[in-house]
Amino acid sequence: MRWEAKQLASLARRGPYAVAFLGDSITAGLAGGGRRLGKRLEAAEKALGGRVGMFGVPGDKVENLAWRLANGGLPAASLYVVQIGTNDVWLRDRPSEIAGRIRELTGYLRAAAPEAHIVLLSLFWLCEKEPQRRAINDSLRSFCGAAGDPRLHYSAAGEDLPIELFPDGVHPEPEAWEQVLDSLLPLIEELLQR
Repeated sequence: MRWEAKQLASLARRGPYAVAFLGDSITAGLAGGGRRLGKRLEAAEKALGGRVGMFGVPGDKVENLAWRLANGGLPAASLYVVQIGTNDVWLRDRPSEIAGRIRELTGYLRAAAPEAHIVLLSLFWLCEKEPQRRAINDSLRSFCGAAGDPRLHYSAAGEDLPIELFPDGVHPEPEAWEQVLDSLLPLIEELLQR
């Protein structure tokens, strides 16, 4: 197990969390987004009445995250925000296969934490991989809409962020995460009150 995954497994055991963000380097960037973003996350913890945890490992694909969660890395949380699949796109997996693996991951989360809400967060801008990203987001949006599960949700927060907020073409600057949180946190607050 990679060092990052071991560290996150240790953090996961420190739960429970109000919200756990699960993903790859984009999610890890949320944890290391600087003072302004850190203050926003602290305010979110106060508003949500519990800790917010970031569990992102750079380089993870959907299958890596699934393995990590099934092998001691699943934090106890009332709500999970899942954003994964960017590395799968870069490794040229087909969008339908990626979306299928995310659906399987969602099934695992549902079985492991049946009372928790799950929010599938849209993949963000991916420079020349935009058609694949859009196809995955559309598939996940449809999946959540048709699932008939009142605890499964799709969020398009960040779907239309300006490309200027992605200096390397993939990873968002902290300002991008601030915009995503502006959109996402009201939904999270509402869901945690249900």
